[in-house]
Amino acid sequence: MAQQKQHVPRISIQEYLDGEQVSDIRHEYIDGEVYAMSGGTKNHNRIAGNIFSLLDEKLYGGPCKPFINDIKVRVSTLENDAFYYPDVVVTCDPKDDHELYVEKPSLIVEVLSDSTQRTDKNEKFFAYRTLESLDEYVIISQKTKEVVVSRKKNQWKPETFIGDDFKLHLSCLSDPIPSSRIYRDVSF
Repeated sequence: MAQQKQHVPRISIQEYLDGEQVSDIRHEYIDGEVYAMSGGTKNHNRIAGNIFSLLDEKLYGGPCKPFINDIKVRVSTLENDAFYYPDVVVTCDPKDDHELYVEKPSLIVEVLSDSTQRTDKNEKFFAYRTLESLDEYVIISQKTKEVVVSRKKNQWKPETFIGDDFKLHLSCLSDPIPSSRIYRDVSF
């Protein structure tokens, strides 16, 4: 006998946001459906923390504010609404002041993991590109020293940096980030 697919009712944005406030695990939201997020590794955590701490230090006192892990990015298009949890996000718009999410990010950073790399490179990348405020999308490998940056000003064409001695230039920073700072205390 063939198994019937169960209908899962869609939830509203408010139900999702309320649920995330009390949930022990994080979920991403795509057009009324929620998807549980998997846990990370020490390398994943270290890389995201390295990026966040550098951005937090360099952007302190200015209009741009970095956030890590628990702040969602809202992507609203004519087709759907989505909320994603990037590893690091920066917003430079003072009106982007919702308590639980960012709507006008200028920079989004994702650290790749086996379970999320396909989504990060495809679905999220295409969704994030619809955000008018977004200038750069950065994908960082946790298995090798490799960073891919896509910039709006270059029509989102990816630029890859590999190895021990590259410098990552981001539009929100005046000084480049050395690869040694991105991968500080990371074990391969």
